[in-house]
Amino acid sequence: MLEAAIDNINQKQDNKDFDSKINVQRNKAYKIIANSLNELKTNFDFFKKYIMVQSRFDMYTVRNALLIASQMPNAIQLKEQKKWEEADVSFINENPRKILLLDPKEPIKDSNGKTITRVYAKEVIDISETDSKLSIRNYDKLFILEALLTKSPVPFKKVDSLPDNKICEWDMNNNIVNVCKHDNANLLIQSVITEIAKIKLNNKTNVVDNDLATCISFMCCKRYQIEPQIDVCDALFKKYSTMSDNDIISDLTLAKGVLLDINNEVEQYLEARLKHNRSKEQER
Repeated sequence: MLEAAIDNINQKQDNKDFDSKINVQRNKAYKIIANSLNELKTNFDFFKKYIMVQSRFDMYTVRNALLIASQMPNAIQLKEQKKWEEADVSFINENPRKILLLDPKEPIKDSNGKTITRVYAKEVIDISETDSKLSIRNYDKLFILEALLTKSPVPFKKVDSLPDNKICEWDMNNNIVNVCKHDNANLLIQSVITEIAKIKLNNKTNVVDNDLATCISFMCCKRYQIEPQIDVCDALFKKYSTMSDNDIISDLTLAKGVLLDINNEVEQYLEARLKHNRSKEQER
């Protein structure tokens, strides 16, 4: 009986210590996010770091992308330590560098029937802290363009020229995207993505947001190793300098959703094309 009582007391203390650690980590993560948002509005270099991080981690929330940009902006692939160990990966150093991310749990209902989402914080480690080698995928620009044109929410039409030497332009009245031939494949793809992003943003908000669409295009290009123009996100940075933190989070969350949508469509097309090519090879 005595042993059982002591075990129960120890268990409660362990739970209390665990909850205390979780609260400390979560509060630290939220503090980093608050500081990051201030940096995002005042420091263009940090704003670019965030954009680069979100381009690599399109599945991650805006807040987690901000956490990565603040703690390890060059991170490439993140996992918890136990996940790396389960994959039989070794760490370069005995104490690998860890960074904090928010870790939302599945929504539950409280005693009043209200749905709540518990948010914890977890420590993760980048692949650069391990002896594992990242698999680098190469993308064919022609296939990327094919994917974008095929998966576009509206039809594309080839034209000889557009006003102001534009490469690509969405005609809202006729709901079609006019596109010109261009020798620079990077600029062509970037322009096509920008117009697709405009359409998708407009479908969600009924607003044509050129600045946000341009930023989405920048992030998408970076993912597919297409070098975009360097200064394309200047206008968005200037706009955020006068916006509230919540409005910035909402805006970037919208952008991240469209980015993920475009990336998923491109990946689906590329995968289908790969399967088709494999099938043709087997037939031979």
